[in-house]
Amino acid sequence: MKRWVAGMAVLVMTVLGAAAQEHEEIGYYYTELGTVDMRNSRGVRLTTLGAILQQDRANYHRFGRSNVDDQGDRFFGDRAMRARIPELYARGPGEPLIER
Repeated sequence: MKRWVAGMAVLVMTVLGAAAQEHEEIGYYYTELGTVDMRNSRGVRLTTLGAILQQDRANYHRFGRSNVDDQGDRFFGDRAMRARIPELYARGPGEPLIER
């Protein structure tokens, strides 16, 4: 099984006004992205890292499917918060090495 290993920082954006934003790191977790994370619950192949990260957290929290080195987190046990992962990742600095 081909696996990708990724250390993921969770960034939360606090909107201070219509134009101003402040970035504050409030936590992190380590996860191993495996082939099971590359498809959604219906078996459709995921094409963006944000969607893969969201599925990884659903696999961990909802379905109890995790890779050996996956760590828990205190943020994404909630389905609504997992739904925000692609947006949060897109607003962050990105990780070109992992995206390749």
